[in-house]
Amino acid sequence: MSLQANEALTYIQKLQAIMMKFYLSLACCNLLRTSNKPKKKEYDKAIAAAEVMLGQLAPECAHNYEHKRKLLQAEIHSCNRDDTAARQAYRVAIMSANFSKFNHEEGLACELAGKHCQRANDKWQAKEYFIQALRCYQKWGCKVKVDALTNNLSDLNI
Repeated sequence: MSLQANEALTYIQKLQAIMMKFYLSLACCNLLRTSNKPKKKEYDKAIAAAEVMLGQLAPECAHNYEHKRKLLQAEIHSCNRDDTAARQAYRVAIMSANFSKFNHEEGLACELAGKHCQRANDKWQAKEYFIQALRCYQKWGCKVKVDALTNNLSDLNI
């Protein structure tokens, strides 16, 4: 393999590791809220590692990482039941993802914000976020996600 190919492969592997840590941390936040927490230390460790990583990457490349950093912060606040801080971080994550044209991650931020509002019994705001997520997923072109969210919206009875 050529030197350029090796460098490209190394770069792709680094990006893959970054994305895996980010999405793993979001999954761990969800597990902290929904499971009986048998692996809380393990979840906390994965979340903390992603938080540190995104804290280092966001200043270097805000376009790619700031919305991820804010979304993880929002999820951490949500796990800690800090509604005000969570809502603020969700708003910033959504705006940042929109500005950077990451439609799929803007949709994810809207969807997670909607779930947070649902847990806080703010059904109206939850519905608004879910509708915004639906638009993002439509723009992204992900029919499976659009269909799933459309079904969830019809079940909300708002």
